[in-house]
Amino acid sequence: MPAPGPHRTEIGAAFWAAGRRPVAGSCSRAYLVARAAAGTPRTSRNPSEPVSEPSNPRARELVRILGLQPHPEGGAFREVFRSPLTVRPADGRPDRSALTAIYFLLADGAASRWHRVASDESWCWLEGDPLELWCMPDAGGPARCQTLGPVADGVHALGTVFAGEWQAARTRGAYTLVACMVGPGFDFADFQMLADLPADAERARAAGGEVAALV
Repeated sequence: MPAPGPHRTEIGAAFWAAGRRPVAGSCSRAYLVARAAAGTPRTSRNPSEPVSEPSNPRARELVRILGLQPHPEGGAFREVFRSPLTVRPADGRPDRSALTAIYFLLADGAASRWHRVASDESWCWLEGDPLELWCMPDAGGPARCQTLGPVADGVHALGTVFAGEWQAARTRGAYTLVACMVGPGFDFADFQMLADLPADAERARAAGGEVAALV
């Protein structure tokens, strides 16, 4: 788990002020399709296509039962909660839902590629194999890895990524299902892929190892 530190809800504003402009939109399949049609740079599968059928029977069942759809960062998701309450983030963003929650599935070697969100995000392991959750304050490292799974020495069920940090994840086996909670709530206007920033992506690739592999 990350070491205790200050709550950094203001960090998103610093990233955007540095010229890393987010893309606008909302958390919906329709938005992802429109983004693809407009030619916005993306690093994942076409969102108009269904999720590729996982090889693991339980993972296939989860896709069907939960109604999962492709996510731009990789993997499959479905938003299951968006608070009707709104808050005004202290970093200058407009009003956001107080909290959002999704199911998120990684299977068959799929990875959640390096991306960042302007709000804090907690990942909660639900079932399947352990998950590697990678965090990196700046493109190119240093990076830290948390293992999420059944609670044991060095393994926790919950991990948190600070607002504005780069994050990535991958399953250590056939599949992993997690829940991700974001507060203030998630909006695609607050979401950015590292691969969409050529200079930062090049620094990450130059770092080698796991940092490069997850660009």
